[in-house]
Amino acid sequence: MKIQKATPAEPVMDAVRHTVENSQQLAVWCGGGVRGIKLPPEERTVQFYNQEAGEQDASVGDWIVRRSNGTFIRHSDKEIRELNTIS
Repeated sequence: MKIQKATPAEPVMDAVRHTVENSQQLAVWCGGGVRGIKLPPEERTVQFYNQEAGEQDASVGDWIVRRSNGTFIRHSDKEIRELNTIS
């Protein structure tokens, strides 16, 4: 999925929503790991490092966005929808 952002410095980014089915693949994509392996799949998180914010955990339903500079950041589904720029 591509997200068009209003700022010209980061015009296009990749975003993947964390689901029960894609935890492991998402962790590999963002260079992170899956936390809570002994928990039910819907309670597991993907943890990754963001240079500005430090460690971040994406719960099922959250989005991990890869910025144009190659860094990753977590956004809730609500935050993504508020951008109102999903194309």
